[in-house]
Amino acid sequence: MVPLARLTRSWHSLRVQTLRLQSPRASFWTSATVTSSIKMAIAGMTALGMGSIVSPTQNRSSQWMLCDEEIGTGAFGVVRIGVSKTTGEKAAIKTMRVQSKTHKAIEREVDTLLRIQSLGGHKNIIALKDVFVEQNQVCVVTEFVGGGELFQHLLHYGAFNEVEARRMLYDIAQAVLFLHSNGLIHKDIKPENVLLCYKEKRADNEAKLADFGSAGPQSPFNRLDDIGTSVYLAPELLNAKDGAVWTQAADMWAIGCILYILLTGMHPFDMEGNVPEEVIEKRIQRAKVCFSHPNCDNLSANAKDLIVGLLQKDPNQRLSIDDLLNHPWMSQQHHTNPLYPISLFHPKPN
Repeated sequence: MVPLARLTRSWHSLRVQTLRLQSPRASFWTSATVTSSIKMAIAGMTALGMGSIVSPTQNRSSQWMLCDEEIGTGAFGVVRIGVSKTTGEKAAIKTMRVQSKTHKAIEREVDTLLRIQSLGGHKNIIALKDVFVEQNQVCVVTEFVGGGELFQHLLHYGAFNEVEARRMLYDIAQAVLFLHSNGLIHKDIKPENVLLCYKEKRADNEAKLADFGSAGPQSPFNRLDDIGTSVYLAPELLNAKDGAVWTQAADMWAIGCILYILLTGMHPFDMEGNVPEEVIEKRIQRAKVCFSHPNCDNLSANAKDLIVGLLQKDPNQRLSIDDLLNHPWMSQQHHTNPLYPISLFHPKPN
């Protein structure tokens, strides 16, 4: 188990743009209404030095009542509950102050969410509702998701059995399939960025991919860009010299880490739960995935095979999202494994 002090430090200090949200309700905003309001917003962000996003001349904030209570905190912003003054609908409103270190993250998040919306959205990806500027802060309004983070669910309830993990992975994979099919890469997939629709429900819960502050198309990798989280980075990025590129394969590595965590309660390269990040990074670069821990004893052969395929060091040998969805484990029906408590270090962002 993770020491309490470690969890406290993780939870309050090392989070990145995490959304802890609650129950969804039907949206007042039609697709046309949202698109229209955001188009108005996008016109004037140059006044804040952004060049794209929202208009300080349009008083979109008057549509929302922002509650004082913080429901999420990260390196780039704070998330609060918002309530529509027209309908009483709840939403999650992330406020991010425009400054040099947040500039690119804000643009990536809003540009990606707008792109997803223009493609019709996806049920396993948080939906954008509105964007506005208030007092030099960009406010991104998204749907309100009730179950909180997969990370917190794991801490509270422990690892999943294979049937439950398969359902959870399927939702994550469907979201990533949508992104990859449309030329987008999330670049920061981890349990903290997967939101659940129900807090206390495990069977038949629904997952939604969140936090698109790192997302975008394939791009050069540079550690100074503050994209991704180091202990979920693929080895080709950690090994990178000049010229490394973010590809879809990096998302697949992160999904492999999540599957291992779902089934065992442990990060595949930090089974102790308290290893320094630098050591985890070296293990990612050099060590093979291991199933020698007792928590792995009851994993099915297909589960192990899928994990190994996702955690291939060579990105050209790593399974794609289509390979994952067509893997035998995804259609395997009855195998279950014992549930284990979580032993997972919550890392600081790269």
